[in-house]
Amino acid sequence: MGSAIKPATYSGPTFWMVLYVLNDIDEDVVYNITKIMYEKTDEIAKSHARGDQIKLENAAKDIAPIPFHPGAVRYHKEKGIPLD
Repeated sequence: MGSAIKPATYSGPTFWMVLYVLNDIDEDVVYNITKIMYEKTDEIAKSHARGDQIKLENAAKDIAPIPFHPGAVRYHKEKGIPLD
């Protein structure tokens, strides 16, 4: 069985978790994945220790210059979160 990484193991910058998808994945599929990811955080947190840290307001933090998939853009626009 693996062991957890101890606090302060790494120093320096940290990064937000990012879900990458291919450009050619259907827009509706990515929209639905994005919706579930942000609207089911309670369920995700039951199986992942950091699941409760998935927040819409963190969506665009520190990932430039990677473009968002149109499906993710559509979901975020509906929620009023700019991804510029």
